[in-house]
Amino acid sequence: MRSFSKNKYLDSLYKTILFFAFFHLILLLIFSIKTKNIEVLNIFNIIGLGLFFNNLNNGGFKLILSFVLIIVIYILIFIFSSKNNKNKK
Repeated sequence: MRSFSKNKYLDSLYKTILFFAFFHLILLLIFSIKTKNIEVLNIFNIIGLGLFFNNLNNGGFKLILSFVLIIVIYILIFIFSSKNNKNKK
């Protein structure tokens, strides 16, 4: 398995967090399908911003905005990780 850190304790922590985050998203996806409620997958609810800003919880535009945010963050992480991989070679 790929290491995220040279420190084995920190690497285990990263992998544990990643495992539970992945498991959490899978459960939300299953729940969303079972209840036919796509609002469950709103990233603002998943990360807890809905607790501080109630107006982020519901609404079609906010759901689309949350998916756009996920895509933008994915692209940024992809770009930065690609640059780091090129620098290591």
